[in-house]
Amino acid sequence: MKNSKLIFAIFIATLLILPASLLAEKYGTSKTVTREGDPRVTFISFNLQTEIAQGEMVSTSIFFKITKPIEKKEKVFFHLVKSGSQETSLNADFSPRYPTTIWDVNQVVEAGPIELAIPFNLEPGEYEVRAGLMEIDRTESEVRYIREPYTNQDIKDFTIGKLTVTKTVVENKDVPSELDLVSFNTEQDIILWDTVGTVMKVFKYSDEGEESTNAAEVTILPGLGFPGIMLKNYFKIHPNSNNWALYDTLKINLSIPAIEPGGGLRLKISDKSGRGYESRITLEPGKTKNINLSMVDLSGQIDVSSIEQVKFFLDSPTKAFTFYISKFQLISRGMPTGKPAVTFVRLDAPEKIKRGQVFRISPVFNINQPIFQKHKLFVHISRVNDHAGSIGTDVDLYPPIRNWDLNKEIGVQSGPLVISTESPAGIYVVRTGLYLMAKTGGRGYVKMDDWNAYGGKEVINIMQPSGPIDYIKQPYTNLDIVDWEVGTITVE
Repeated sequence: MKNSKLIFAIFIATLLILPASLLAEKYGTSKTVTREGDPRVTFISFNLQTEIAQGEMVSTSIFFKITKPIEKKEKVFFHLVKSGSQETSLNADFSPRYPTTIWDVNQVVEAGPIELAIPFNLEPGEYEVRAGLMEIDRTESEVRYIREPYTNQDIKDFTIGKLTVTKTVVENKDVPSELDLVSFNTEQDIILWDTVGTVMKVFKYSDEGEESTNAAEVTILPGLGFPGIMLKNYFKIHPNSNNWALYDTLKINLSIPAIEPGGGLRLKISDKSGRGYESRITLEPGKTKNINLSMVDLSGQIDVSSIEQVKFFLDSPTKAFTFYISKFQLISRGMPTGKPAVTFVRLDAPEKIKRGQVFRISPVFNINQPIFQKHKLFVHISRVNDHAGSIGTDVDLYPPIRNWDLNKEIGVQSGPLVISTESPAGIYVVRTGLYLMAKTGGRGYVKMDDWNAYGGKEVINIMQPSGPIDYIKQPYTNLDIVDWEVGTITVE
């Protein structure tokens, strides 16, 4: 099975947020301004190659010097703006490694390095690189992005350089939503199975008024040991078919002849490390048993991305046993489009709490397409602007997100929370959402596969993760939610 948009690589490379310009609906107004007063930031240089292909990731840093102390922690805005336009096409804002509050006057400071990645859907062409320091000032009615003016009088519109994005041809790597591991149309399909003390052949049958169906007729003969059929060499012939991690369910249809008494059959699925999943299947005469094995359940016992064999067998049967296999198929509910899939519905939380009081919150979500990787809930609560009294909690999702019904409201309860009695009173912002955690090692990144998914409607926003552990948050479909801010609580 080929790599696809679902593998961790596409998530590890970045995490997305929605455009800051969309704050207006939530906060009333949102604007970018330049700080008044004498400039106190000097742009020194930045290192970045002048040509980058779509899908490529490169490292970059910006070097600043301040002429006066900066009292607040400021962020670096880093935007790509298509030449001839004033609209931001890519936003890679980030926090400097060393807070601006500890920068020494007249000392050159490196902001970065960061990994700048160019999405596949960023239009090729020439871009201006606009960057600098900014303070984010939030109130209940307004958000202002206050940029620090440069002492460099030759710098206009914070443009510090230019970059050319070149086109990359992307191979279509979509995985089909259904995959017949083995069909039962010809004897060639039967040859793929190894038989031990068993006779296996193609069998065609039809219910009254329906078209004929192909199946395999399997007769396990009496004998010692564990006679049956085994799909093992198949995975050597088709090595790409041993990765089931991109699918939702293994679907197997089994039946026994109506004239046979009921009976049981054993199923074992093993991975390449030797771990196994095993179950007993009870079959009733003349009835088809539809078995749906969830990859979530299987992955708790075996590595579903590295399947080595599947076996149907009996333990030392004393008489012949015949059964039919009419389906052996991997099923997906539908492959993700790469667009945001999580919608925030509401926040069930107290409007007011007292310092020292233990409380919980329950955000409610729904998803409009499958999400396969294991996700958790994060909750971050802090006072508006100064982050005083910050608290947080992370909890596992139950049921797992890949088992959530589509377009159905799901509430997730947080862990216990408490604002310290020593923290200030006031309005606290609640940030919450769903994320997965990926250990990436080294520089914190792995080779990405496909960036085609990661585009906002107006601006592609990239929040830079940091290794060796990346926390990759699911972006919301809600255009008015920025930085996962979903509500406020009054702390008394």
